[in-house]
Amino acid sequence: MQRRRDDDTSVTACMPGASPTILHLRVLGSGSTLPGLLVVRQLLTLAAAIDADEIVRRRSLWNEATGPLTWAIYDRSALHRVLPSATKPNVQSRGGVGHMTSSEVLILPERNIDIATVQEYWDRRPCNIRHSVAEIGSTEYFNDVEERKYFVEPHIPGFALFERWAGKRVLEIGCGIGTDAVNFARAGADYTAVELSEVSLALTRSRFATFGLTGTFYNANAEQLTAVIEQQNFDLVYSFGVIHHTPNQRAVLEQARRVIRDDGELRIMLYAQNSWKAIMIEAGFDQPEAQTGCPIATLYTREMIDNLLHGLFRVTSAEQAHIFPYRIDKYIRYEYEVERWFAAMPPDMFKALERRLGWHYLIVAEPI
Repeated sequence: MQRRRDDDTSVTACMPGASPTILHLRVLGSGSTLPGLLVVRQLLTLAAAIDADEIVRRRSLWNEATGPLTWAIYDRSALHRVLPSATKPNVQSRGGVGHMTSSEVLILPERNIDIATVQEYWDRRPCNIRHSVAEIGSTEYFNDVEERKYFVEPHIPGFALFERWAGKRVLEIGCGIGTDAVNFARAGADYTAVELSEVSLALTRSRFATFGLTGTFYNANAEQLTAVIEQQNFDLVYSFGVIHHTPNQRAVLEQARRVIRDDGELRIMLYAQNSWKAIMIEAGFDQPEAQTGCPIATLYTREMIDNLLHGLFRVTSAEQAHIFPYRIDKYIRYEYEVERWFAAMPPDMFKALERRLGWHYLIVAEPI
C-alpha cells in the first residue's frame, strides 16, 4: 500500500470538570505501516480525561477504499516502543522511555471491529478446544483439558481461589469451554456465566451436565451484562483473559460495576504490554492467540489498567505472571520440551522473569 502523508491538526476536546482544551494531534495516514498483530491497539483514556466522541472526525483524510474507520487514542510513550521506525513520533526520552508532551496525543485509524466478528472468531475455534485428542465432550476430553490447562498455566487456581467462593454468588465473564467454571461450581459457588461464543457455551453446558454440576448460563455480550444479569447481585466478578478481546472494554467494566455487590471483588486477567510475549509478537516470532487473525487483543500497562477501572474499581493487587516456556512444535503434539534458553535458567530466575515480563496481568480490585 502506498504511504499517505501524515497530517497535523488541532481539535478542541472537553475535559470533564474543566474548560475545553486544545489538543495538538498528529494523525498518521492510513498507509502507515504498523506491526502486523495488535500490539498498538492499546486504547488509552488519558486518565479518563478525553471523551473520544468529542474529537473531530477527520474522515476526509482517508481514502474511502480503506472502509469504515474508528479513532483510537494512544499514549505516545507506548507508540514509541511499538511503532516501526518510519512512523515513530519524535518524543523526548527520559530514562530511556519516551514521554508525550503535555498536550499531545497520537490518533491512529483502525477498522471497525464489531462484536459479531469477535463472536465468529471464537466460535470457529474456542479457546483450549485442542487441549485433548479425546472425543470432544467426553469425560476423558474434559479431564484432559483441565489437566493441560492448569499444567501450562499453574497460576490460575491460586488467582481464582475457587474454595474461597463456596456459598457465594460468582459471575464469570467469558467462561470459554468451562474449565474455571466447573471448579467454581465444584467448590460450592452459586455460579453464573456470560459467554459470547455459542460454541464455547454449549461445551460448558455439556461439561456441567457430564459432572453433575449446576450453573446459570447466558449467551450474551458482556458489554451489555445488565440486559441479562441482575444488578448488585454478585460477590465475585471473575474474568480470565477475556475483556481485552471485546471492542468496548470500558463498557464491560461499567457493566461489571453495576452487577457486583458494593462489598464484592473483581478478579480479572488482562494481557500485559510489558511482557516477554509482547516483545516476541512485535519481533514477529509470536501471535496473541493459538489461531491467527484474532480481531482484538489489547495489551495493558499498569497505567492503562488504572484508567480502565477509573471511577469504578480500586486496584488492590496487580501482578504479572506466566511466560509460556515450551517449544510450540512439540507442544502441539502434546509434548512438553522447554525452550533451551528457559531450560538454562534456575527456577527462581525464571519466576523472577515471569514477575517482570509475564503475559498475564492478574488484577484484583474492589468496587468504589
